[in-house]
Amino acid sequence: MNKLAAVSLKNTTNQRLLLSAFILAAAIIAILTAAFVYHTTEEVESNALRNAQELADHDIDFFQSQLDARWDELASIGSEFALYHDTTMADVQSRLAIEQQASSFNTLYLVDDAGNLYSTTMLAKTASDNPYIAQLALGLDRSALRYDTDELIDDNIGGDPVPTIVYTVRINPYDVEETSIVGIIGLRHVDLVQEHLRIECYNGQGSSTVVDNHGDYVVNIDTDASDTEANFFGLLASARSVEDGVDSVIERIQANKAFTFSWVNADGKKMVSIVRPINNTDWQTVMAIPEAVFSEQSMRVITMTTIVLVSIVGVVVVLAALVFRVSRSAVKAEADAQARSEFLSNMSHEIRTPLNGLVGLNYLMRENLEDDRKMRDYLTKSSTITQYLLSLVNDILDVSKLQAGKFDIAHDPINLSVLIDAVYAMQRDTFANKGVSLSVSKQLTSECILSDETHVKQVLMNILSNAAKFTDKGGAVALRVSQSEPADGMVTTTFEVEDNGCGMDPEFMEHIFDPFAQERNKIKTSQKGTGLGMSISSLLVKQMGGTISVRSKRNVGSCFTVVLPAPISDKRPCNEPPLGKPAAQTCDGKTCDQAGAAVDGGAGGTGDKVDSGAGRTSNKVGGAASGTSETSSEAGRKRPTHILVAEDNELNATILTEILRGVGYSVECAADGQEAVHMVEESPIGYFELVLMDVQMPIMNGYDATRAIRKLDRDDTDDMVIFACTANTFKEDRDLAIEAGMNGFLGKPVNVEEMIRKFSTL
Repeated sequence: MNKLAAVSLKNTTNQRLLLSAFILAAAIIAILTAAFVYHTTEEVESNALRNAQELADHDIDFFQSQLDARWDELASIGSEFALYHDTTMADVQSRLAIEQQASSFNTLYLVDDAGNLYSTTMLAKTASDNPYIAQLALGLDRSALRYDTDELIDDNIGGDPVPTIVYTVRINPYDVEETSIVGIIGLRHVDLVQEHLRIECYNGQGSSTVVDNHGDYVVNIDTDASDTEANFFGLLASARSVEDGVDSVIERIQANKAFTFSWVNADGKKMVSIVRPINNTDWQTVMAIPEAVFSEQSMRVITMTTIVLVSIVGVVVVLAALVFRVSRSAVKAEADAQARSEFLSNMSHEIRTPLNGLVGLNYLMRENLEDDRKMRDYLTKSSTITQYLLSLVNDILDVSKLQAGKFDIAHDPINLSVLIDAVYAMQRDTFANKGVSLSVSKQLTSECILSDETHVKQVLMNILSNAAKFTDKGGAVALRVSQSEPADGMVTTTFEVEDNGCGMDPEFMEHIFDPFAQERNKIKTSQKGTGLGMSISSLLVKQMGGTISVRSKRNVGSCFTVVLPAPISDKRPCNEPPLGKPAAQTCDGKTCDQAGAAVDGGAGGTGDKVDSGAGRTSNKVGGAASGTSETSSEAGRKRPTHILVAEDNELNATILTEILRGVGYSVECAADGQEAVHMVEESPIGYFELVLMDVQMPIMNGYDATRAIRKLDRDDTDDMVIFACTANTFKEDRDLAIEAGMNGFLGKPVNVEEMIRKFSTL
């Protein structure tokens, strides 16, 4: 009774400790998430404001180009008059009428040195202190003013005034009838330039307008608005609040200063305005943007990052719970402890590799917020990685349940012939796509048995998928099914899947059915999968009371054999087609044969489930983003410019390449360790200054590749910096990296900022 109480107390204590650990972990995650969201919000809003200021500068360039185009047109017209050598002002005015009709201006005037205006029909005496004449009198070569009528000769012609932009240009003086022409004036209605001078931004939520140093709008006046709304200074005066005060803003505008300020309008809407002066005028462009625009951009980024973070945390929590559950039963003996250590190491690698892709994609999304095409591509890749992680979790759950003996196996009537035809139908496209022939033969004495149709299919699909994956184009795979003679209502069915693919080494065959078992180093293509398929198949077969075995020879092929005893069924199987109707896929006689083309890989080398992926088509990923080899402007010391990335995961290689190029490095990629050694050997002395070396790669692993590089007969290999970049992050992995001759260690997922910081200090 005392022992039971002690055990109960110990269990209760453990549960409390576990609960406390989970609460502490949740609190830490919540704090880190809040800090991340705060930092991200500030960074995104700061970037958005910088983008808005750059857009305002672009508006200035646009406005200035519009003014310059009109001034250049006037200057061209004015310079042509001196070439015509007209002798009378009547001739000049006639020619002015022709130029006016051909120009983009509504009205043209010539100006003499006495301040008189000459139109196409008459001479007007005008005071030289009029604003449009005063500009020339002040010695300005070019100027522009707003004038609320298109008739300079008589301001009292009646009717409503027409808002007009008056452009003046000083020209080289020329004389006609003792009159010296010194300038030309062009009038253009505001409505002709308004659409050109108004630029809407942020999906119409913001806009750019032009105001003068009195606060009056040069363009975009709302004639129906009140006086307050028709003047920018009046608009600010009616606002609820203005940063630094209305007087300060007006003073800076009148001083032609470029600045940014925030304010709250009369309706309570928070705004950000960016003011930029226009050359040769007393005008300013004013871009007005609601603050909500910046908040919306922040929320989009936060939402995307939160989804990614929640996915990562969710997967980590689930996997951590599973690891805890699996490891609980492994503390009884030293052998179990060793098995747990290996399981954790493999799981860490399989989790960190896709997480590295998610972290890198998250960084790239923050750096390319305005590029919709890249954002869609990054989100698509994130979805692919998430699906892989989900598949990994499902496989781990299956392994956990099977190892615990809690996996339910059905005993339903099934028709083996129909089941085999269905498996063939599901697999034929996979084989056809790779160019591998698939043949099926059946020798059945009792087609109807009691078994679990779903899991028998799963076992056969796993084995056939591996056969397709590891058999080269032109190879062959055979599925043979046979049965013993019935005895005492039982029959034994034997399934054999034989291929002529790459085969396996004897050392690996001893571990083919272990979780995460994948033979990586002897084949060219790095196979993508969880390494749990054959482990699940083995556990399923054992759960159904059968056995699974394999024989294989390197470069000859492999043969997997599954033996399943089962009762003979005297009931109609549920998977059998109705009488008189054919099955979905039937075989002619005893054999089916289909040739075609495969997924990617060769046969029997790993314990993966159904998996497909694109093979690497290029050994080299692009050139340099920057051709310079200058020192870092921040660190003031020389940093490496040419980097070699040795990474067999194509997505991770692409992400690393884009990140490094984005900060000015020249990057090249190798798909395996042997290729990395070859690229270093063939490169000029001193070309590669830094190597990022993955550890688990096909052909040659990262440790052996590092040793081979150090042994090359070159002057630069001893000083070449080599960093391990791997998801194997245990202490023994770090020790192996140093022993192999590496200079440093970067664990996956890679901390991008930390990586760049390290490189900049080399």
